[in-house]
Amino acid sequence: LDPSNVFIKINLAQIEEKRGNRNEARSIYENILTFSNITPLESELVKYYLSYLYLFQGDLEKGWKYYDFGRIGYHG
Repeated sequence: LDPSNVFIKINLAQIEEKRGNRNEARSIYENILTFSNITPLESELVKYYLSYLYLFQGDLEKGWKYYDFGRIGYHG
């Protein structure tokens, strides 16, 4: 697998989340945001996915901030 492929990493994070490994999923998502090849749209998608983990884990400030990236037409 190409370790810099954003969508492969997103899929891996989603698998970890579904397995209950929320800390691992969070780590993968946060790592994706550091990729130099990530597009603005991909970044917004990852932040939206991260919002659910942040909210679940009690980080309400980041959770609600990132949740807004899931709104259609929102551009930070």
